[in-house]
Amino acid sequence: MIADPVTQPAAAPAARPDFGILAVPPNRHRGGPRFIQSIPSAFEALRANKGRAVLTTLGIVIGVAAVIAIVALGQGSSAAVTQRLSTLGTNVITISPGAQRGAAWPAGPAPSSR
Repeated sequence: MIADPVTQPAAAPAARPDFGILAVPPNRHRGGPRFIQSIPSAFEALRANKGRAVLTTLGIVIGVAAVIAIVALGQGSSAAVTQRLSTLGTNVITISPGAQRGAAWPAGPAPSSR
C-alpha cells in the first residue's frame, strides 16, 4: 500500500541503536585531553564498521609494505651500479656528447659496409 503524502505522512525510518552512542559527545567535565575522551567512541565506531576497519587496516599494511619494497629496490639498484662502476678501474674512456678531440672518420656520413 502506498501512503498518500497529503493525507498520511510517511513513517520515519528506524534509527540504528549502535549509532546512537556515537552521536553523544564525550563528557568534557571529567577532565583530561579530548584525545583520551574520544577513545571509547573510536572503539564503538570500529565495532559498528568491522568491514571498513579491516579493509582500512589492510590498505595501510599494503601501502607501507609497498613503500618499503620500493625504497629497498632503489637502494639495492644504487649499490649495484656503484659497485659495478668501481670495478671498471682506471683504463676507462670517457665519452662526452658534443666534444671532439680528433675524428676517427672524415667529416660527412659514416662509410657504408658495401
